[in-house]
Amino acid sequence: MTILSWPGPDALPPVRKWSASEPRQLYRNRRITVEEVQVSTGTGTPFPHQVIRFAADSVAAVVHSPGRGVLMLYRHRFITDRAGLALPAGGIESGEDPVDAAIREVFEETGCKVQDARLMGSADVLPGVADKVFWFTFGTAEASGDVPEPADAHESTALYWVPVSELFGLMTAGLISAQPSMLALLYAERAGLLRELRTEEAGHGRTQPGMGRRADRIRALAGTHNPIRPTRHCYNATDGHFACVDAEGEVYLGNPEIGDRRYSIGNILTAPWHDIWRSPRHLEVIALMDTLQQSAQCRLSACRHVRANIGAEQALSLIKPALPLDSFL
Repeated sequence: MTILSWPGPDALPPVRKWSASEPRQLYRNRRITVEEVQVSTGTGTPFPHQVIRFAADSVAAVVHSPGRGVLMLYRHRFITDRAGLALPAGGIESGEDPVDAAIREVFEETGCKVQDARLMGSADVLPGVADKVFWFTFGTAEASGDVPEPADAHESTALYWVPVSELFGLMTAGLISAQPSMLALLYAERAGLLRELRTEEAGHGRTQPGMGRRADRIRALAGTHNPIRPTRHCYNATDGHFACVDAEGEVYLGNPEIGDRRYSIGNILTAPWHDIWRSPRHLEVIALMDTLQQSAQCRLSACRHVRANIGAEQALSLIKPALPLDSFL
């Protein structure tokens, strides 16, 4: 098959459609219906395919507070067994406008009221399996201080104003992984709404001064005009003297990895330190961080050690004879 040059949306050929038989219902409740159909592609034998049909569309809301960032929930999803940050989101009720639904969901999940809310777009989020449609909105928080206890406080562990300059590094790190949240933030970025907020943040106080500027600087350095050169090791992970412990006792080798269990080397509440440090799991995480550093994937994160790794390798190269590189320098 020949891959053609893009002709533009007005010159596309008639699309070849697949056809499906009458559905056989497998399961149904008030939210979803699961069906099975026989699908024909026009060639070959028809095959069975399961389809999930949703009773309602959903909405995800980008809500910002001037100088503070975007409102996000820190929560655990039991289906994927993964913790992360997500935008306020939920189902649209019968007859409800997506913008009204977004305002309602934000208040129910966070206690925050939204003003100037507007629609950005929509997307089919699982078109190969389901007919789920997500709508995306953008609005401003009425107040940036304390808010009343939300009706759905059980949906999150904590609420955060996440600086805009941190958002895409958090996506790269996997801490923002829910597709609707990622799509809504990308919509807002494409519309220029988040770029405007970066300017606002620069003139306000920050809970972590310099983090946003550093992330922006690293992202700029990751461009084709000034790429960060990969090093052989993540010396932050291998130098053997640095670790971070979160409130749940999980031990991590670097600040950006905190909260991502892929980088946890153990838990001091369930195991003694001598069983954690220099353990097989410790070495496994070092290897993972080394792999990221060697492939230059760290250049998109906010890790303060990106340039330190380069400096460490340059310093070691000046030592004659060269020191052997071991897992713990």
